[in-house]
Amino acid sequence: MLYHQDLINVNRSTGSLELTALTLNDTGNYTVNLKANESTELTGQTTLNIYENITGAIINGPTEVLIAGNSSAILSCQAANGTVISREWLKDGHPLSPSNRTTFSSDKSTVTIEPVQGTDNGQYQCRLINPVSTDAASYDLTINCV
Repeated sequence: MLYHQDLINVNRSTGSLELTALTLNDTGNYTVNLKANESTELTGQTTLNIYENITGAIINGPTEVLIAGNSSAILSCQAANGTVISREWLKDGHPLSPSNRTTFSSDKSTVTIEPVQGTDNGQYQCRLINPVSTDAASYDLTINCV
């Protein structure tokens, strides 16, 4: 919803609309009605999405000692700021896929490994993505084998 008319420029001959100094509050559906003449009216609609740069990516993970075959690990990936549209998880630089022991939350903000195994040792990375920015965080997971 636009609140400041001095931030809107309309070209009445072309029907174009220019919005300046956009904020997240300007996200939404917009409709324009043009009256070409007394008998012709044109209508157009569009959706405007505003995105903030993603910053401050962090992975939170287990702080306790993990024992192969007995422990579970939950890694959670968030951003301090920005609009996250999607997440990608990697382990040692390779895409992390779901398996019988590895599951993701519906929005991929969390990955659960249950039970952990020695092969789960390594560096996990989460990439946070939107159309205007990407940020990433890493977490070193250590599994102790008995």
